[in-house]
Amino acid sequence: MARDKFITVKCSEAEYQRISQGASKSNKPVSSYLRALGTEGRYTKKAKREIGITAIVKMTQLCNDTRKKVVDDDPIVDLLQEGVDKLWQSL
Repeated sequence: MARDKFITVKCSEAEYQRISQGASKSNKPVSSYLRALGTEGRYTKKAKREIGITAIVKMTQLCNDTRKKVVDDDPIVDLLQEGVDKLWQSL
């Protein structure tokens, strides 16, 4: 397969270091490492955890916003809150 297309990516120094370290741990050049991430969707456990935490934070915010808009105690909001709490505990 001919690799004749270029992609330019800007990143911070910290991001560059993380990418370089990931490539090094994978024993791959940075280009191969990024290509594998982009085409095969490989994520480190840490990246998966960060994605999960981000999603749970958003769910917590939505649950809190909903709770503020509900005048009386609502069992559905209580169930949502319990579910979010369980997600946090699973981390």
